[in-house]
Amino acid sequence: MNRVKRYTRRLSRMDLPGALLHRGPAEEELPSEIDLDALHGAVSEALNDDLTGTAIDRALVEPVHRSLAGMTRREAADMRVWHWLCVDQFQGLVKRRWVIEPASLVPGEIKDSTAGHFLGNSNMVGIARNTFARLWWTAEQVGDYDEARVAFSNAEDFVAVFERLYGLYLPASKASLARFSDPDLSDDDQREAAKWLQQNLSTTVLESLDEARIGEILDESLPPR
Repeated sequence: MNRVKRYTRRLSRMDLPGALLHRGPAEEELPSEIDLDALHGAVSEALNDDLTGTAIDRALVEPVHRSLAGMTRREAADMRVWHWLCVDQFQGLVKRRWVIEPASLVPGEIKDSTAGHFLGNSNMVGIARNTFARLWWTAEQVGDYDEARVAFSNAEDFVAVFERLYGLYLPASKASLARFSDPDLSDDDQREAAKWLQQNLSTTVLESLDEARIGEILDESLPPR
């Protein structure tokens, strides 16, 4: 059985070139003993179907979450797991998803943005940049695979919701996704609405608002639909 593992320490950007050549830190199995074979099958299918960009996210968000369903939230919060998955097991998928060329992985020349797709850290932006952590946590957060796929239909939509603090609150993420996924909504209008909601929440206890009220706040800054 091929089980999910984690590195015994987090990788740094300096560690990344060696780890991509399987010269990384020692590994250890997760206490949850999760079989990785199903996820390997789903990733292979996505690669064989020549999927690219957000199509990869939509195809894999459900298989990633289902395959790793036995993982506890405590384990999922451990970035060593996601580092190992992205670097040791599925680096080909990461490179395909973000169009990462070998020349950009030369030691000393790896950009933060490129490293983030393999690594990331334990904050909202860090998790949202890691290729696999973002899929698992989004599905976990919204609790519905169809809605999770909507979240990954457009990169701007995902950033506007899940790289902001209000994305942690389910009514807020649902209200935002319902509006930001409108194909007629421009990126500029979306950014303004996200900024408007963030400003309103600085003077309001988020948990005191339901999805309808959060939607009303968003609608105040959006063009009429």
